[in-house]
Amino acid sequence: MDICRLQKVTKEYDAGEKVCPIKEVSLDIKAGEFVTIEGPSGTGKSTLLYVMGGLLRPTTGSVSIQGKDISNLTDAQLTTIRANQVGFIFQEANVFPTLTVLENVLFSTYLQTRKSSSKAQRERAIELLGKLGLGERLRFLPHQLSVGQRRRVAVARALVNDVSLVIADEPTNDLDIHWAEEVMKLLKDQVKNGKAVVMVTHHPQWAEAANRRFHLIDGDVREIACL
Repeated sequence: MDICRLQKVTKEYDAGEKVCPIKEVSLDIKAGEFVTIEGPSGTGKSTLLYVMGGLLRPTTGSVSIQGKDISNLTDAQLTTIRANQVGFIFQEANVFPTLTVLENVLFSTYLQTRKSSSKAQRERAIELLGKLGLGERLRFLPHQLSVGQRRRVAVARALVNDVSLVIADEPTNDLDIHWAEEVMKLLKDQVKNGKAVVMVTHHPQWAEAANRRFHLIDGDVREIACL
């Protein structure tokens, strides 16, 4: 089953002159796939992720998530799709400075249900934070954490909901080798559970986790043979 499908997607910006980081990209991401998008900095990898997850609208072409074309949805409809179907790990941690570690993670559950978190959601959040070495810091505020710890909070926030697609933009940024490995284990667990993971990385050792690898260059996505 296709979790995410891009059909001839182009994204253009007008920054004084036309910039086109994505040109007629077609790509199918299926359940249980771990996909990497690789390539030099500044080639549009983050733009591609944002288009796939409904954070940016394509200039032309269509994007579907779980069979639903999201290209022309309203902002409110897109927000609902993202909350229910997509977990984002952004390149920056983007944690809320006035919320505790646990509250930051549970905010994702609120976006999904518009209700206070359930016992099961709280247990899931606490379990994830424990796996990421933050079980003793549930009530800490972001300014009391290191950069790497804030990154781990952001990972937990993206994974706490039962979504079909996880989009991870350099998820091992700011992490030492131990915690990078732990994050990769959690992403692999998502794939084992039938989710799809799409990850941008510059690190070959993490790219090897993928069963499909793509290189983005000159606006075009080209598949790399996996060993």
